[in-house]
Amino acid sequence: MLDTPLRNIAMLTGFAWKQDGQWVLQQRAPLPMALPLRLSEGVREPEMGEPIDVIGRVDAHDGLHIAVTHLSRAAKSSFPQKLKWAVRGIPTRDKDGVKNVTDRHVEGLIAPAIADMLLPQRTIPDAVRRQCDADMDLAAWVDEGLREPIHLPNRIMLTGMVENVITCDNLYATRPERARYFDVLIRTEPAPAPPVVCRLTADVHRFVYMAKLLQQTRKTGNPITLCGEFRAKVIPVDEGDGILRIDYHVRLLDALSATQEDMPNGVPDWAHKIA
Repeated sequence: MLDTPLRNIAMLTGFAWKQDGQWVLQQRAPLPMALPLRLSEGVREPEMGEPIDVIGRVDAHDGLHIAVTHLSRAAKSSFPQKLKWAVRGIPTRDKDGVKNVTDRHVEGLIAPAIADMLLPQRTIPDAVRRQCDADMDLAAWVDEGLREPIHLPNRIMLTGMVENVITCDNLYATRPERARYFDVLIRTEPAPAPPVVCRLTADVHRFVYMAKLLQQTRKTGNPITLCGEFRAKVIPVDEGDGILRIDYHVRLLDALSATQEDMPNGVPDWAHKIA
């Protein structure tokens, strides 16, 4: 949904920043970890450094990004009272971006200059409300997302077909149980549109169950519903302080066999050809 045959919705909050002509959403201090955005036709451009709520879908055309269909000034409910802005172990290689997000005098609290910019309430566009009326699970998920207590919201919900499950070696693992992860290709729309890259890592709750379910649905061709968050994995060069590449993916947090209620419009014909 949101312009895809199967459910595909993203809800995120952060700070708008533009670099090299590309809008990104900054949710963490290191700017290389910012998440790429593409504004759909009719969506206003934000101000540099503006706290924003965005709703859209995950799109893999020309690189994974959030196709933003709704953008508004962020609401107070989108920001927890305490916010961990820095990320341990990842240096801020680029000094640009949003600064002084948290109060210097009370660690973790939102800085007054940021808090004063936030709206009293979050706005949900009519298109999303109409989808929620036809999809009760989606309605509950959207409502839950408005009450994020700890982190800036970063929530993805997909219903799609598992095109492939790829086992990958984690060269940066510090524990044996994290030596491997799975990259999962999920299709929410037919080819030639590229699939969405999702990643399942061993530190996730129900990892074993999710891995088995993904492999099973790949073999049976049954649809699956996934919940996760949009992430940027910064890969450093072997030596020095540079960046080799940035891998964008949906980090999986939960997976369930899709039900009829997950697909109000039914399973599209192309989906039966994935298995």
